Amino acid sequence: MRKINRHFFALLSLVLVISLSACSNSDDNGDTGDDGGGSSTTAKLVGEWEYIGYQDYEENKFYENSDECYGENIKINADGTGIFTVENCNTTPVASAFTWEKMSGSNYKLLLMGENMTVKITFPDGNNRLYLQYSDEEGYADVYQKQ
Repeated sequence: MRKINRHFFALLSLVLVISLSACSNSDDNGDTGDDGGGSSTTAKLVGEWEYIGYQDYEENKFYENSDECYGENIKINADGTGIFTVENCNTTPVASAFTWEKMSGSNYKLLLMGENMTVKITFPDGNNRLYLQYSDEEGYADVYQKQ
């Protein structure tokens, strides 16, 4: 259950981040975030993402999601909104709307299920993998693949 909640809040956080960035008054044209890619971190966020596992920074190891019955999908819209969906073989998929806002650098503020969260979003493996790290859990990041 903790794994589902952690992933749900990660997805929610991501959606919130996107929503908040879209609503900000800042100019994203020069924003490279922490990924060094030279393009807008906010622009990279927009799209559909599927949870593929998590990166453990303390062990410097990626753990692939091996649970065939568990899945997470995040749809991030340019207007600062999104949908976070959790799927489990034993239940009906649960979808939750969220909003996001860019704060500074790679930091975003998410609002999911009435809860505000601050997350760090980076793209260390290129534009097709999103790393979402909660501010209160710095030892790992949830990893999503762009669909």
